[in-house]
Amino acid sequence: MWAIFPLQDLLALKDKYTTRPAPEETINDPTNPKHYWRFRVHVTLESLLNDKDIQATIKDLVTSSGRSFPGKKAEGADESGEKLSKVQLNGKA
Repeated sequence: MWAIFPLQDLLALKDKYTTRPAPEETINDPTNPKHYWRFRVHVTLESLLNDKDIQATIKDLVTSSGRSFPGKKAEGADESGEKLSKVQLNGKA
């Protein structure tokens, strides 16, 4: 499975990266014919590489949703990769 996530959504997982005003986050303004598609990331790649907290958060979200590498099933998933309910996880099903 292939999972694509908009960078802005991933950066919004941490308050540290949500300090820009909303108009600066706008990629396209269809009401303005002279506006063009653009987005400038306000965070350096180096700072993201050093931020182990956001890396762990994203990894946990991808893994728990079953979108990690083939062969790795999500925690709380059955053999087919389908998520189990809390009742099934607790052995009461």
